[in-house]
Amino acid sequence: MFAISTARRWSNPTENEIDVFVDVNGDGLDDYIISALDIGQLTTGEVTGELGVVVTSLATGESSVALEPDAPFNSSTMELPVLFSQLCDTKQPCPSPAHPRITYHVVSFGLLDATTDALPGTATFNIYAPAISTGMFDVVDPGESVSEPINLSLGEWRVSPALGLLVRTADNAGGPAEAQLIPIAP
Repeated sequence: MFAISTARRWSNPTENEIDVFVDVNGDGLDDYIISALDIGQLTTGEVTGELGVVVTSLATGESSVALEPDAPFNSSTMELPVLFSQLCDTKQPCPSPAHPRITYHVVSFGLLDATTDALPGTATFNIYAPAISTGMFDVVDPGESVSEPINLSLGEWRVSPALGLLVRTADNAGGPAEAQLIPIAP
């Protein structure tokens, strides 16, 4: 799952195309693009306003759509689910427990205003044994709070450090407060 948090909210998430470029074998070259885009425009050429997650192999150009994103209207945070099998084309290396880390970077395109934003640098993530806990999920009633234990793997942290935790609160208003980046350091 790739979580993308933007500074400004959108009315419809298809107002932007978000591309996550992924290197699965650590050779410094991107192997796949995970795109969040209007699925109708991709499949029929007609804009439908329906967001899809498309994984494209840069070696073959073959694409797959497997899971639906979570990207509400009037929001600023989207979650892009990807299957490991989508990052494993027959003509390319695949992530595996023997080669568990991916490196990625993100570029976005504003389709209504022709803006482009490329986040600086890359991130490395061990998809089999992350340096920091991932995937926690809680339902919290109004006025209540919850605690979630966080586990750090110091050995993995040295190889693929995280900036921290991205905590998405779906009930928060779209914009910078919808998701929080909580810095973590070992």
